[in-house]
Amino acid sequence: MQTLKAKKRALGSGSIKTNMRLNGGVPSVLYGEAKEALSIEVEAKAVEKLLREEGSSFIVLQLDFEDAPELNTPALVKEIQRHPVKSNLLHMDFMRVRLDERIHLPVPVILVGRAQGVIDGGVIDQQLREVQVECLAAEVPEHLELDVTTLGLGGTLHVADLAVPEGVTVLTEAGYAIVSIHAPRTAKGDEEADAEDAEGGAADES
Repeated sequence: MQTLKAKKRALGSGSIKTNMRLNGGVPSVLYGEAKEALSIEVEAKAVEKLLREEGSSFIVLQLDFEDAPELNTPALVKEIQRHPVKSNLLHMDFMRVRLDERIHLPVPVILVGRAQGVIDGGVIDQQLREVQVECLAAEVPEHLELDVTTLGLGGTLHVADLAVPEGVTVLTEAGYAIVSIHAPRTAKGDEEADAEDAEGGAADES
């Protein structure tokens, strides 16, 4: 488990946070474990290095407070906010965790492969983009994959079809639909549907 140096910061205005970023810091918040939320600062370069090395944003690390060692704690990187254009770090959320306890959190669902139904001209529709999981903090997956290669026209894949690594339990109901393949509506089909709607409206008026 890697270590990230942190320090307490005073609450302040937007200009204080801007100056912090200009000096290489990232305004952040540490919360969880039924303790008071704490405003902290971490170093942007150290965070970027850690993200490159880990290859994931769901990282469990040790926060090291040199000026207040009683605050040292393992933590999960819960959220990262970046500038929409420059992509530099704007803010981070860290959640205190205990390495021997399981935690609940949402994990993204990633579709893998090209669905047969899309090859056949269908339209893919992903209804569910994340699921709730339970696992040890050190075993949080970056995402869960769903192979859609064999999914044909009119087909649907559900939470139960996800590839789930050992040690991870999916809490979202197994029967929830994640992705479906719909047949495209043709121009003729659209005209017939419009005609049926018009006929139905005329019947209602009579």
